[in-house]
Parts: sequence; structure tokens; C-alpha cells
Amino acid sequence: MRDHVLTIAAVAQARGGDIPGALETLKRAERGRKAEAYGKIAAMQIKAGDKAGANMAVKLAVEATENDLYFQSRGLRDLAKAMAKEGYYEGAKEIFALAVELIKKERNHYGSPYLCAMELSDIAEAQLNAGDASAARSTARLAFETAREVPMY
Repeated sequence: MRDHVLTIAAVAQARGGDIPGALETLKRAERGRKAEAYGKIAAMQIKAGDKAGANMAVKLAVEATENDLYFQSRGLRDLAKAMAKEGYYEGAKEIFALAVELIKKERNHYGSPYLCAMELSDIAEAQLNAGDASAARSTARLAFETAREVPMY
């Protein structure tokens, strides 16, 4: 709960123009929705013309989830969703593609085909919502193939 409140507070700070304060607030949060909050901040920075700041926020989003493939792919997905929501579609497409590639590359280490298929289907839906139907179809196809690997009990 604490992390959720901190991420909401950080995004509110950023929307109010206090990007340094927002980044400081996010340092106090654990994983949670941290990557999504960094994504929203990055999108706001891009709109404001601060590409260097946006790149730093993207880097922080990835670092916030390193060493945990599940949270890293979810974090990348959340980051891309936030960027698309703020209108930065091209950057979001690139981040979605990174998340899909991470899952494809690390499928054997991801933990379970079920989690992998669920994450891929979430990414496909987010890609579709961001206006990238072609990528969404490709990701959905991969999710379906992965779901076939889920053992039936």
C-alpha cells in the first residue's frame, strides 16, 4: 500500500512541475508500480522537451526492476503504457518491443509458461490500445504459442 501511495504522490508532484521532488519520492518506494510512475514522468519530460531527463527516467524504470525478469517485463510494459497514455507513441512502441524481446529471450528462466503467456497477452492488449495493431497481433500469437506450453493437470 505504501509503495502505491508513493508512486501516486510522485506522479502528482511531476504533474505539478516538481520533477526532482517526484524522482526523490520514487526513491523511497519499493518495486510496486515504480516503473509505471517513471514512465509517466518520462512522458511528461518528453512533452516538456527534456529528452535527457526522460532518458534518465527510463533508465531508472529499468533499474528499478533489474534482477527480476517478471517485474522487469511488467515494468517495461507499464512504462510503455504510461508513455502511450501521455502521447509518446513511438517511444512506447520501442519499449513494448523490448519487453517482448526480454520475455522471448528469457522464456526458460521466466518461471512459468503461464506467467509468460499472461504477460505477453497483457503486452498485446497494451500494444493494441496504443494503436500498434500489427505488433499486437504478433505478440498475441506468441502468447498463444506460449500458452500451449502450460501443463494441463
